[in-house]
Order: sequence, then structure tokens, then C-alpha cells
Amino acid sequence: MASKLPRFPGRIGVEFARFFYALFFLLHEWTTFHLQLPIIPAKTADPIEPGGALKSVPFDKMALFLHRIWTNIFKKTGKKVSSPVLKVPSIGWEPPRNDPEMVTFPCPFKEFRGKHGRGLGLQYDPDLKYLTEIIFNLNNELTKYGIVWIDIKPPAEEPVVPTDSLATMEPAKEPADPGDPRTLVKPGRHLPNPMEFLKAAGFTWLEVEILKDLGNAVKRLNSSQVKCIGTHDNFREAIADIEKEFRDLEEHRQALVEKLQNNEEFHYNLYKMKGFIEEALRKSKGNRRDYEIAYSTLSREVSSNPTLNAAFHECQSQPEIIWDNERIRNLAIKSEKGWSLTRYLCAIDSLKRDVSLRKLTPRSKNLHDDWQNIVSELKRCSFTGFCQDIHEIFEGETQNIKPAVRHYLIKQLETLPTWDKIA
Repeated sequence: MASKLPRFPGRIGVEFARFFYALFFLLHEWTTFHLQLPIIPAKTADPIEPGGALKSVPFDKMALFLHRIWTNIFKKTGKKVSSPVLKVPSIGWEPPRNDPEMVTFPCPFKEFRGKHGRGLGLQYDPDLKYLTEIIFNLNNELTKYGIVWIDIKPPAEEPVVPTDSLATMEPAKEPADPGDPRTLVKPGRHLPNPMEFLKAAGFTWLEVEILKDLGNAVKRLNSSQVKCIGTHDNFREAIADIEKEFRDLEEHRQALVEKLQNNEEFHYNLYKMKGFIEEALRKSKGNRRDYEIAYSTLSREVSSNPTLNAAFHECQSQPEIIWDNERIRNLAIKSEKGWSLTRYLCAIDSLKRDVSLRKLTPRSKNLHDDWQNIVSELKRCSFTGFCQDIHEIFEGETQNIKPAVRHYLIKQLETLPTWDKIA
């Protein structure tokens, strides 16, 4: 391992460097472990990302989880040193055993609530920069010195044409956006001896033990479980995250109502609303199973480290405390109803944009099959009075939705904000 480590000026620089190395270590442990596993078919389980990488969202949530645990332990054991120096000792160095058993630095990042949940970032006036973007920009500076610790590769190609008949996808952003959910994140180098790396980076004995046990625990999660354990920690934050999704979709819901009233093109606002509804459904219901597995796995793996064990159970609530909550249950009902109505609208949008899909052909078969599933889902969510016949939505072969159908859709969209109210 190279003994030359990049330097960052000042107190914040030291805190950033240490946290950066800690996060690199966790990512290295996760990817190294998963590279040794067989590739799991995508139809049966969450697939391993190419090359043992994490996509940007699970990576961000891994960092958020580390921040949560580290902050908890620092508040109990740590203290800031007045004039810290980033240690770069020789390989083979070990912290003296009589060192104070403490976490010696806080996480320099703060938690912000972004577009689809919380993430770590720094406020650079006037802009807020999130972790992945910060590391990506840092890599651009360090690459000329041959130093890349965390390799971040945004997508460069245009998105593949979706196979789901109801799917929509925004074009790839230009220039490359490290925050794109398709961005791949992996270690920029392999560590022959990860423990020696931690010691060489100047971590205290306690910090090494915490990171070693945390890495051993986190690597046993798949990427969906990593994402869920970082996304959720308690029911109050879960409620706030879900409610934000509904607040953020409001402008698109209102625009959708207006465009339906005027019988105008509504694809853009529907696409945007669909993304927020889908996230609300994940957080209010869909993430529970992966969180349960992650919580159980981590509880078992950290139990032998008293400091880490205490921090984990103080930071992460039990699954039933998060989801078996009346407010969460009502938000889940609202999300499910919103999702079924949105799928119905997406199908109508597809039929509106391509008249040829209204006839059953090999090309349109998937959409017609989806339509039957959507109708069943609407019924399950207690919708009544909606048009169930795919051939009765439009005025003949035109793109005009029949007034009765539009009025029904408008009425449902107008009442959507009230669907989480307790009867």
C-alpha cells in the first residue's frame, strides 16, 4: 500500500480525510466480499452491480449510515484536538494500547433532505453539494496525481429503451451527473491488508475496531438492504421523508389536473408525479422487508462489539416501530392508491400518444396485459366508477379522452391529498 495519502487543509480537512478513508474502507469491504459471490439472476433477487460496484443511491445511504453511527459514538467518546495532524505513519504501526478509547473526529458532513430522501452534503455558499458530487469533483483534482480512492462513473450513454410498456425515463443528463441513480461507485484501488490501511491512516485503536466490525457487518447486506438501512432510522424521519414526497408532487398533480381539464398533453407532469408516488410507496411499505433483513443481520454481526452494538440500536429503530405506526399505515394507503391511479394514467397516456396500441397486437400485448392488472389493482384499492374498457377511453381514433373519463380522473386527483386522513 502506498504510504502517501492525500492531504486536506485545516480542521475540516482532517475530518473530511478521516471520514473519507472510513467510507472508502466500508466500500472496499462490501465490494471485495460481493465480488466473491456468484451473480444472482435479476429475476430472483437484487442483482450485484457490475464489477462489485454500488450504484450511487445505495452508496449515498451507506455513507449516511456510517455518519449516523460515527456521530453517535463521537458524541459519547470523542473530543476535538486543538491542533490535529493527519498521521501518516509507517506500515506496521499500531496505536499504543494506552491511547484513549475514543472516536477522535466528527463527521464533517451534515444531513440534508434532498429530492428523494436524506443525504450527506456540505453547504458551499450559495450551493449545497452532496457527497457523491464532492468526491467526483475531488477525483478530478487528484487524478493528475494518480490518486483515486473512490471511483465514481456517471452514465455516459443514453438510457436503454424501457421494456415495461408503462415505463418512462428521462434522457441522460449532460454533462455527466454523478448524482444520476445509474452512476456506479467502487473502490479506486485494492487493499492487500485493509487493517494496515486503517492503522496507517491514523485511526485510533477503538476506531479501527469499530470500522473492522462495521465493515464485516455491512458487507453481508445486498445493495437494496444497504440502501434501506441508510434510508430509514426511526418513524419520525420516515414520516417526514414520505410527507415530503407528497409535498413535492403537488405542483405536478395540480398541473396534471389543469391539463386534463383542458384536454392537453400531460406526459411530463405525469412522469414527475409517478417518481414521487413511487418513492412514497417504497418508504411507506416497500422497503420494510429489506430493512428487516438488514436490521437482523447487523444486530447479529455487531453484537460482539459493545460500543458499536449500543450505537447501532440507538440509531436504528426496530422495523415494527417504524412501520407499525398509524401515521405510516395511512401514508401507505395513500401511496398505494396514488400508485394504482398513476399506473392507470400512465396506461392512458401510452394509448393517447400511440393510437396503434389500442388494438391487441403482438406489439401491444404487454400493455393490454398490464391494463388488466391495473384494473384489478384499482379495485383492490377501492376505486369505483372508473372506465375498465380500454376501448372506451377515447373519442374514436382520436387522442381526445372522453369527458366522463377526464372528469373521473380530475376528481380522483383533486381528492388525492386527503387519502391519508383517518376515517
